[in-house]
Amino acid sequence: MDQRERIAHHEAAHAVVALAMGLPTPTSGIAIDRENPETGGLGSFFATLFAIEDLTDLTGLALEEAQAQQIKYARFNLMAILAGAASDSRVLGEDLMDALSQQPGDRAAAVDILLRMAVPSNEHEESLFNQMSDAASALRETEIWAAVEKVAAATLTTGQLAGEEIERITRPHLGAWLQRVEAEKET
Repeated sequence: MDQRERIAHHEAAHAVVALAMGLPTPTSGIAIDRENPETGGLGSFFATLFAIEDLTDLTGLALEEAQAQQIKYARFNLMAILAGAASDSRVLGEDLMDALSQQPGDRAAAVDILLRMAVPSNEHEESLFNQMSDAASALRETEIWAAVEKVAAATLTTGQLAGEEIERITRPHLGAWLQRVEAEKET
């Protein structure tokens, strides 16, 4: 697998796992030939995944439920962010954490979410390992990896793929998966 194919799989994994977790894919989608100004590397998944809701007016059970929902949403975001490095690990046969260490932008975004979740800094490595393992497990799901492969192939032909196109390609592979995620989000 050449570098461009690896980048296509990496960015496709971000997008597909985001969709698989029920997160929205931004209309700008992914690009594999564009330099990421934040990291200097090639490839971008254009998304601001994590947003903290204002919970200051909530109390009691409503506050607890909102906090639990925020934590679940944060974990989904972590999986989407770490899916790129998990894809690298899969296609290159690398250790999960070694693959993540080669993606400083993704690692920094994941640590930012851990900080927002108030995970103590001495627990970041363990949390990252656990979340990387979850992302790798998601990519082992037949439907998810099939969608990653399709999105990567489509991206390789044009260098970029809009969010609507990612969703169009992904939906047939993720139908049952998405229904399960939606059911979980409602509970």
